[in-house]
Amino acid sequence: MVTTSREARLLALVNQGTGLPSAAEAVGLTLKKATKILSQEKHQKVLATLDRERAAPARIDRSMLTMMLLEAHRKAGTATEEISAIKELGKMHGLYEPEVIKQVSLNADVTNRVANMSDAELLGLLGKDEGYDV
Repeated sequence: MVTTSREARLLALVNQGTGLPSAAEAVGLTLKKATKILSQEKHQKVLATLDRERAAPARIDRSMLTMMLLEAHRKAGTATEEISAIKELGKMHGLYEPEVIKQVSLNADVTNRVANMSDAELLGLLGKDEGYDV
């Protein structure tokens, strides 16, 4: 369908939303030549097919997310970005143990006792009986 790699790159750039002048310059063609190429019937069919594919709803699944995260890891500029991608991959694939949330509940009696304690008594609970000026 597409006759040269230059034409294929031009079609890909135009399909990605690059303006025709910029796309033509990127592949080393004049604007007139690029316009002529895109006006050919075979290329119009390719662009129409690409538009239909782009309009179709994206099917995002676990493997696609994995590939996207691996790409993000590859492009990472810092160790922090790399680690972030690795952690996200681990979470997505269930490689970490589930987080256990610890709940602490104080009954009203304990709360009232602590609220009514003097500073010296509170410091005593901390094991710091002496030498503190409160």
